[in-house]
Amino acid sequence: MLCEECQKIFCGRQMLSEIYFRARNPHHSSLQSIIDASASGCWVCHRLLASLSREIDIKDTLAEISPLIKSSTWHFYRVSDQGRWFLTFRFGDDYFHDLHVMSHDEYGGPYTNHASIAGDTTMSDAALAQASKWYCECLLKHTTCTTSPASGCLMPTRLLRIDEDEKHARLVVTKEKVAQVSHYSTLSHCWGDSDILKLTISNLESFKAGISLEQLPKTFIEAIFVARKLSIPYIWIDSLCIIQDSDDDWQTESVSMEDVYGNSILNIMATVSKNSHEGLSRSRDPKMLELCPAIQSKWEDAENDLFYLFNKEIWNDRLYSGPLLKRGWVLQERVLSPRSLHFCDSELLWECREMASCETYPAGLPNVCKKKNFKARPLSVSKFYERKYLIDGANKTMKGIAYDRWIRTN
Repeated sequence: MLCEECQKIFCGRQMLSEIYFRARNPHHSSLQSIIDASASGCWVCHRLLASLSREIDIKDTLAEISPLIKSSTWHFYRVSDQGRWFLTFRFGDDYFHDLHVMSHDEYGGPYTNHASIAGDTTMSDAALAQASKWYCECLLKHTTCTTSPASGCLMPTRLLRIDEDEKHARLVVTKEKVAQVSHYSTLSHCWGDSDILKLTISNLESFKAGISLEQLPKTFIEAIFVARKLSIPYIWIDSLCIIQDSDDDWQTESVSMEDVYGNSILNIMATVSKNSHEGLSRSRDPKMLELCPAIQSKWEDAENDLFYLFNKEIWNDRLYSGPLLKRGWVLQERVLSPRSLHFCDSELLWECREMASCETYPAGLPNVCKKKNFKARPLSVSKFYERKYLIDGANKTMKGIAYDRWIRTN
């Protein structure tokens, strides 16, 4: 639903301009009014309040009644060369929130709400059920993905076997295993500064006997749980599968990263976690995954239609809100793996060679939100080297591998 103040935007005169910031039209007269509208279920005000809460402490602001955000205004404008309409809400000059406006005919995609079953964490049963649906659909229906390197037979030197009791894992040397390893997952994560359990020369044999999951950091435990939920029996985690105090092992394994990620069946990505202890799970407001209800305009001076409001930058906003994708080496992990499941602040994102989806749009991003398919598009060497930060700090061997990979994918 929309509150009365938000409904007024689509009634009376159509206050649409071709110039950004040309006019500011009154919206709610106070911050408390927006809070009340949000609590009553207004789709727009709920998002305005969430956006503002990321910038300031709402309780402190209410107490102080800052004149800069005493009330809200809106501005409806069109970018003529793109044919797109935008609605910008402002609190004074410092805080604003943009929404894209699109007619029913322009939207070009299924418009179905799923938030009622989203769950209040990104590890909820509903969230993982959606992840399983993406995963199974990709395996069964995506021809581009099923013919990817993930169908190859080259295995990492070591993998973690997830025991059925879900309390232990065992390090498996794949060449020593009698039964063939069919498929495995990988984990992309930020190590952080904290000390974590690592594979070393001294504990190699004990890792083969078994590792209690209680010894592992939260991110590892939850990644193992996700793999188990998806019926993936093995997982590769760098700190547990590469001998950390052996230069020889590092040298051997570092040149195999293309095969490790390229032949995995799924890469689980701790996208917003800055260290291994933060985990994959995040508390969330399921209402933020709801789609805006269709709005029937009632303008007196313009053609009327059904309209939808949405955040066209939802993909980038979710992906790049955390530290993981700022790590240069993760770019290779993301490109090489045929499928990626991102655990973000408010929802799960899915990436494969045929589809980009999120829980808000589980059947695929609508046309206006779509970005170029990151996993499918070719990457040029020149563009890669223009972004020097991507390989700063990497050793010469890693740079050579990266260069070779970009040559082969171009």
